[in-house]
Amino acid sequence: MNRLKAYLAIGGTVCLVSALTGIGSISVGTEGTSIAHLNTWIERVGVVAYGALLLWLAYGIHSRLAIAWRAGFGALIAGWAYFLVYVSLFIAHDPQPYRPYERVGSVALIICFASLVLVYWGRRWYAQRGFFTHEGQQHAPRDVPRRERGSGHA
Repeated sequence: MNRLKAYLAIGGTVCLVSALTGIGSISVGTEGTSIAHLNTWIERVGVVAYGALLLWLAYGIHSRLAIAWRAGFGALIAGWAYFLVYVSLFIAHDPQPYRPYERVGSVALIICFASLVLVYWGRRWYAQRGFFTHEGQQHAPRDVPRRERGSGHA
């Protein structure tokens, strides 16, 4: 969970810095460097909201809040839906002369693969439910030896 907390905190911080600087992305290639800017205030507000959500999730995981565990499922489902919509739109608007059944088959195959990935990560996330509590952090302090924490040993 420490690695996930770090990734969420870094991602949230990068989003906030991006909104403050107005830089959406930086790409370096063989033709040089390309910088995409956040042009409207709506884009900046969206990036701030996403960054705040990532930072809140990092805090929720750190504090072992049950709502953060539930939000993890929401993030998995939102990522799955986002992926399916954009990949399907990309395939639908691809200028290549595919037969209609090839496009439908491609989308069906991608839906199956993405669903398998969702089930895998959903099961992994579900297994983490014991890490979270309803009230937040209720674990014993780290400086108390294990046998004095009430582990059942005298």
